[in-house]
Amino acid sequence: MVKVAMDDDLLHKLRLIDTIRRLGTFYKFKDDEGNFDKSLTSDVKGLLELYEAAHLRVHGEDILEEAFGFTTTHLDLAKAIGTIEFPLSVLVSRARDRPICKCLPRLEARRFIDIYKDDGSHDKTFLKFAELDFNLLQNLHKEELSKISK
Repeated sequence: MVKVAMDDDLLHKLRLIDTIRRLGTFYKFKDDEGNFDKSLTSDVKGLLELYEAAHLRVHGEDILEEAFGFTTTHLDLAKAIGTIEFPLSVLVSRARDRPICKCLPRLEARRFIDIYKDDGSHDKTFLKFAELDFNLLQNLHKEELSKISK
């Protein structure tokens, strides 16, 4: 049996997508014509989350294919007209360049620490913990590299 380590947030998203799909409730996101409801475009953070979730699609999942197209179009449009404020604008740009599910978690954590630091509403204790955790792991890797390179 093969065990795969998964980030809790990713696992939560996968379960949520699976639950919504199994319950047949994706129609709540669609209008009377079967298109994604345009009112979803006002919530850029929600669009970004749906965009990230749509990257977890597999062949034949038409609803997630549609969600991917819808979110890509509307995130790009919001970015082009400049309606996304910092720090969300940076997150959208990064997600469009490389979705979080295709990134190395520790490197993405380092990038997000910088964004979170510039967000005026950040929690100082949590930020300090994240920085210390990242630096400790980085030092551990440096020590291991120096040992194996001798």
